[in-house]
Amino acid sequence: MTSRIFNNQAWRQARTDLMEPDLHIKSLLAADGVHTSPEPPERRYLRRVLLVDDDASVRASLVEALEVGSGHRLTVETASSAREAYCRFISWTPSLVLLDLGLPDQDGWKLFENLEMNRPFVPFILITAQPDQIIRARRMGFDAVFEKPVAPASLVDTILGVLGESESQRLQRLVARTFRPLFS
Repeated sequence: MTSRIFNNQAWRQARTDLMEPDLHIKSLLAADGVHTSPEPPERRYLRRVLLVDDDASVRASLVEALEVGSGHRLTVETASSAREAYCRFISWTPSLVLLDLGLPDQDGWKLFENLEMNRPFVPFILITAQPDQIIRARRMGFDAVFEKPVAPASLVDTILGVLGESESQRLQRLVARTFRPLFS
C-alpha cells in the first residue's frame, strides 16, 4: 500500500480546490472581464433571472418590468450573446433563464442545450419573435414559451409560478413535458 504525505502548503491548496471547485472557471471568466465577486447581502436572497436577448431595448424594458412587476422579488442580469450568457450562467447561477432564439453568435436552441447540460434543474422560458416554436420548445424541455411582444404581467406571473414549484413538482412536469398554463 502506498501512502502519500502532503506538505502543509500542498494540503491547503488541495482543500482550497475542493472547497472552491469553480476556481478555474472563475479565473477564465475574470480574463473575459466577467465580474464574479459576491453580491451585496441585500440582493443575495432575491430570485435570480438571467435574461438573454440581443435587442437592447427588449432587455431594458423586460428588466424594468420584471424587477418592478415582481415587487422587487426578482433580480435580473442580462446577456446580449450566447458567449456572455454562458459566462453569466456559470458565474452568477440564476434561478431561471429567459432565452431568445435569435442571438448573434449562436443559435438559441444550441445555447439552451449547453446551459441545460450544466444545470438541468434551472427552469428556462423561451421568448421569441419566431412564430410556432411551442412544439419544439416543449420537446426540448422549456418550461414556458412567450412570443414577442411579451405581456409583462403574464411573464412575471409565469416566472413566479415556475419558481414557486417544488423540485418534485417541476420534475413531474418535465417528465410529462407539460407547460405552465400561461402563454402569450
